[in-house]
Amino acid sequence: KTQAEADIPADFAHIDQQNLNQVISDMINSAKKSIYVEQYQFDRKDLMDLLANKAKQGVDVKVLIDQSTRSAKNTYNYLRANGVNVQYYPTQQGQLLKVKLLSVDGSRALIGGSDWSSDSTPDHDVALELNNKSAWTAASVFGRDWKFSTAYDISLPASSLPDDHILLATNANIQSQVARQIQAAKTSIRIELPQLTYPPQLISALAGFASSGKTVQVILDASQQKINQSAINQLKDSGAQIRQYPSDAQHKLSAHFALFDDRVIVLGSANWTRSSFTYNHELDVIVPSKDISAKLAQQFEADWQKSKDVGKKAP
Repeated sequence: KTQAEADIPADFAHIDQQNLNQVISDMINSAKKSIYVEQYQFDRKDLMDLLANKAKQGVDVKVLIDQSTRSAKNTYNYLRANGVNVQYYPTQQGQLLKVKLLSVDGSRALIGGSDWSSDSTPDHDVALELNNKSAWTAASVFGRDWKFSTAYDISLPASSLPDDHILLATNANIQSQVARQIQAAKTSIRIELPQLTYPPQLISALAGFASSGKTVQVILDASQQKINQSAINQLKDSGAQIRQYPSDAQHKLSAHFALFDDRVIVLGSANWTRSSFTYNHELDVIVPSKDISAKLAQQFEADWQKSKDVGKKAP
């Protein structure tokens, strides 16, 4: 059964932080009732001040942050001192809060992109804006995480927004959705991720797709080659094309997306790794949209041209 086409315009896909900054500011400033934020690293004072300003206006501002980052304590204290209800996501040892989510009024959301951190501003990233039923679903994901962190419910009104045929997935469900899309693909799979290492059956499925003569193109982060090398070897043996995005300490590959038949996109926070699929708290969207696919396929091709072929090495 073919998944229905998502009702979402191409310009809801946002590339890189310089484009996202205006979107984030506009969304926060537009809030009338609620702003919910989940972030791993969050140290940008400009965004903290925007949130504090809305809290002073009576908007319900709630923020969940990972407690393991070096900026966590300062961010927590600054937001608390400025009237924002901020909590640490109660991660277990070895687990990280990697969700990148902004939810406004239960009717707009932004998923993906780089962290709200000054270090992440130059990174190459992709985020997706939502404004129908999936935006409400994003708010409900935050509500579940808030209850997990605080034991308090968020009273989220029932949604009257139209179904936009966009799915949201967390944690192991992301792996299941990726596997489903690989199985359903007919002609091409294009992947852009910092890390691709897990699970073995997913990598084998990609290799099988490539060895049958279909197109598999993968862009990985050059600084993660050692981690990715085993998957690189297996995929190259199968006929897949692998390139590495040029990255350094100041500019990293932060985009996490895949295109299936240039029709369905999986996009969000998750690498395809054991930690992303089994330990960390992650959030991705699954979007059946030719318009969004066309925009991201164009970006993928631009990234492909600036990336360099990677050879096989002993893992």
